[in-house]
Amino acid sequence: MNDRRKTNTARMTALFLCLALTASVLSSCTVGGANDNTSVTESIPAPMTAEQTAETEAPFTDAFPFSFALDDGTEITTTLPCDPEYFAEMHLCALSDTESLTHVLIYNIMSDSGEPLEEVRVFSGDDGRELPVVPVNEILSRYVAITSEEDHWRMTVGGAEYQISKSQFADVPAEQLRTEPDATRYQDFYAENGQLFCRVSFLCADTEAGIAKETLKIRMELIDGTLTAAEISFERPETDESSEP
Repeated sequence: MNDRRKTNTARMTALFLCLALTASVLSSCTVGGANDNTSVTESIPAPMTAEQTAETEAPFTDAFPFSFALDDGTEITTTLPCDPEYFAEMHLCALSDTESLTHVLIYNIMSDSGEPLEEVRVFSGDDGRELPVVPVNEILSRYVAITSEEDHWRMTVGGAEYQISKSQFADVPAEQLRTEPDATRYQDFYAENGQLFCRVSFLCADTEAGIAKETLKIRMELIDGTLTAAEISFERPETDESSEP
């Protein structure tokens, strides 16, 4: 009986030693020491980006395509600084002594102060070439001179003299009257009976009602291939006096 107990005790001791040795070996494999060459790689999550959901505005453009056809069917395409559907109109006018009609494009632009202004471009009816245009302001500087008198502004147009009465602004304080009327703000082009005109109004006072009743009507023609003034008329509500430039 004692021999059997001794044998069991020896077996148990051997089993415990075996388990202790196994645990020691596993511990040395999983815990890195100073000489451990096992490489460790860390995974860093990529930064999250918010999805762009705001609507982006359409890019601003100041060039709108505009096309028209010549008599032979040739299509001419140009660009305008405004939408031609709303702010442009095309006319055919007899601006020279030839049988060919000129394509006249009248359109709106915005001034630096945000006010709408009219401009004109002309194209040959033969081949669609764009022809030079003398600006209205240049025509005025060449042929029109204005001086201020006590009760009127004196206007000289090609040697002929006219008057813009100051009495029409009797309700305007004197300090709001301009020394020289401004003819650059209101220049309206229009086609009539196959001819092209520009009516120029004069801003004489810095008020909403500061526009004079008198106007200038400029008849435009092609002279030496350039659109310029052929005749300038001084208009009062009851008269119409013409002057050659």
